[in-house]
Amino acid sequence: MSWCLAPLQELPRPARWFVCATIAAGGTVLALHLPVHVRDWRLFAVLVLATSIASHLKLRLPLGVGSANLSVAYTVDFASLLLLGPGPTMLVTATSAVIQSTVHAAKRNPPHRVAFNVAALILTVQCAGWVSALAAHDTVAYELAPLAKVLVPTALAYYLVNTFLVAAAVSLSTGERFAQAWHGNFLWTAPSYFVGASAAGAATASRATAPTKPTSSSPRAGTSPAPTSSATSSMATATRRRR
Repeated sequence: MSWCLAPLQELPRPARWFVCATIAAGGTVLALHLPVHVRDWRLFAVLVLATSIASHLKLRLPLGVGSANLSVAYTVDFASLLLLGPGPTMLVTATSAVIQSTVHAAKRNPPHRVAFNVAALILTVQCAGWVSALAAHDTVAYELAPLAKVLVPTALAYYLVNTFLVAAAVSLSTGERFAQAWHGNFLWTAPSYFVGASAAGAATASRATAPTKPTSSSPRAGTSPAPTSSATSSMATATRRRR
């Protein structure tokens, strides 16, 4: 039986420790960085709905003894990271992971697998958000060149953290060497991460540069003015708040 479906107590001890440590780390990060303010609740609701719908669209990964899927909802999750920052995106990706691991799963996943999937994405989003904030330090507009400087390292961080965590779980559970597990099962998925990030970046840029109706009155209290802030600056702000 593969690590995907085996009960937690049947996994090798190193695999159990790693899975439990990942779940504990994800829960701790979620508790510490749970967003108390979302800059656009309507956008947040739309993204949660979109990732829920897209979570059944999957790219099957040939794990040999088991199976895993890369959800198309990654593009939605990455757009959320650009638009809302890592805090709200943790909840968006958690929703996607739960639905993908339960509602749309071919076989029933044990609770520890669902929790691991959620925790791995929470950790991935936070790491990618941190990298994005560093890359966006001097970026203040939705322009192609500055946005590309953010997309590439952010997508790379997302890809590496996410695939390394899963590959480590597979390696510890099956006894396969980590390098072999990662190279054989996840290296070839890299283009999909960058394509998804590019699509999310294009959608984000289009939304931010869309023409708005001019108004003579000043914005009402509690509302945002015409979109002059950037996704990258949003993530930088979120990182400064965490500090």
